[in-house]
Amino acid sequence: MVVVKGNKLRIPVHPTTEGIDYIKTLAYYHYNPETRFWHIPYSETIARRIIAILEEYYPTVNIVDLRQSKPKKKDAYEIVKRPLPIEYSNKLIELRYSKHTYHSYRALFSNFLGYYYQYRPEEISNDQITAYLRFLVQERQVSLSYQNSAINAIKFYYEKVLGGASKTYHIKRPKKEIRLPVVLSKEEITTLLSFPQNLKHKTI
Repeated sequence: MVVVKGNKLRIPVHPTTEGIDYIKTLAYYHYNPETRFWHIPYSETIARRIIAILEEYYPTVNIVDLRQSKPKKKDAYEIVKRPLPIEYSNKLIELRYSKHTYHSYRALFSNFLGYYYQYRPEEISNDQITAYLRFLVQERQVSLSYQNSAINAIKFYYEKVLGGASKTYHIKRPKKEIRLPVVLSKEEITTLLSFPQNLKHKTI
C-alpha cells in the first residue's frame, strides 16, 4: 500500500533494495525507524516509478489518496506550513531585493504554497493561481496592497526563479462601501478656529 498524504508519499512496506536506491536519489526523503515507513516527495512521476518497482515484488500495490478525504478549510493555508524552495530565497538575495521585500515575499509565497499544500510548486497551474488570488479578494477581503504583493511574490517564483514567461493576473475586486465625509458644524468650526493662541497658527 502506498499512501498519498499532502505533498508526501508514505510507503509502509519494505521498498526493496532497488526501491531504496531510487528513494535515495530524491530530495527530502525520510525514513522513520520506529514505524519503518519511508516518506518521499509526491509527484505523478515519482509515484509511477515507485509503484512500478514495488509491483515487481508485491502481488498487489494499492494507492490510498488521503488528500481528498478531508476537504481543506478556506483558511487552512494559514495553518499548513511548508518550507520554501531554497532557490526562492537565494534569488531574492542574488537580485538584491530589500530586507523588507525579502521577508514579505517569503511570507506571502509560503502562504500560497500552504494553500495548495498537496501540490509541488511547479505543479500548480495558472488557473489555480487565479483561484487563490480570487480567494484572497473575495473570502479574505485583503487590501489592494496585500493583493498586489501576493501577486508579485508568486510571479517572482514562476518568472524569476523558474524563468517562466511574464503573466498578468486580473482579479475583480468587490465594490467598496461609499461613505460620506464627516462635516463639521458651524459651532465646531468656530471652536476649532478659536483654539489656537499663537498668532501664526491663527493666521494659518
